[in-house]
Amino acid sequence: MSNTAPPSLLVAHAEQALAAGDIDSAQAITDHILKPFGRHGRAHLLRALLAEKTGDTDSALSDLKFVTSVDPSNAQARAAQARIFSARGDEARARELANMTVELIPNDLSTLESVLEILGVDADALPPTPGVIARVYLATGWPALAERHSRNAIEEAPQRVDIRLTLAEALWREDRLTACEDQCKVIFDQANDCVRAAVMRAHILSEHGRTAEGQDLLSRVGEIDPEFIEARQMLGLLEVHRLLIPETPELPLPEAMLQTANALPPHTPESPLAAPGDEETAGPGDSHPP
Repeated sequence: MSNTAPPSLLVAHAEQALAAGDIDSAQAITDHILKPFGRHGRAHLLRALLAEKTGDTDSALSDLKFVTSVDPSNAQARAAQARIFSARGDEARARELANMTVELIPNDLSTLESVLEILGVDADALPPTPGVIARVYLATGWPALAERHSRNAIEEAPQRVDIRLTLAEALWREDRLTACEDQCKVIFDQANDCVRAAVMRAHILSEHGRTAEGQDLLSRVGEIDPEFIEARQMLGLLEVHRLLIPETPELPLPEAMLQTANALPPHTPESPLAAPGDEETAGPGDSHPP
């Protein structure tokens, strides 16, 4: 068994430790990742969940602010924010974030249950909203319909950066690059670390003959996602692109993992911030329903 592993495998092991209640191991692995990769998105989410678990809600909210700038559509982060505000007695803010979490369609049962408890309803009682419909169409490969419904959703809630990100990606998949770039600029005003918007804009810059600028922007994505997992997934949807993705880095295993190296999970790259079961399915770029 190698004594090194990519950061995503270390994160997965820390997530397993947290789920099993082994706070010390989860914390040790998280700190080990953040030492060389101080802006690692999934590690910051883990640190936030650990801080929530130990009652350090100020630290948790600080990390969650960064996480939701990196990934405005992260259901696990939004649910954690909702739980913390609910515990603090700010029910209006908690319900707003709980509703947002539901609209992000979390597949993780514990995430969903925690926000439904705040809302005091069953999942079946929540009507589909334009934001939900837009996200479903985007995930199933109908970007034109995703664009239509995300525009309707933005009219209702122009402050929702997660919905604007859905619109930007729908435009990107339709190859409407100038319109997509306009939306990305708005996204950066609210979430200046957003990985998906940065990947789209890096590609757009390269397509407009500014490949060096695009490559520089992509390199900044690597501060948050050093394996460029999100970039590989998104750029893999394209027939061709001009951007170069660096090789995957590896870290030495921390002591907490060396003791259980044979129990390591298989390395299956996923979104840098996705919780298990929260991955979005990328469909083809067709613009008309069957």
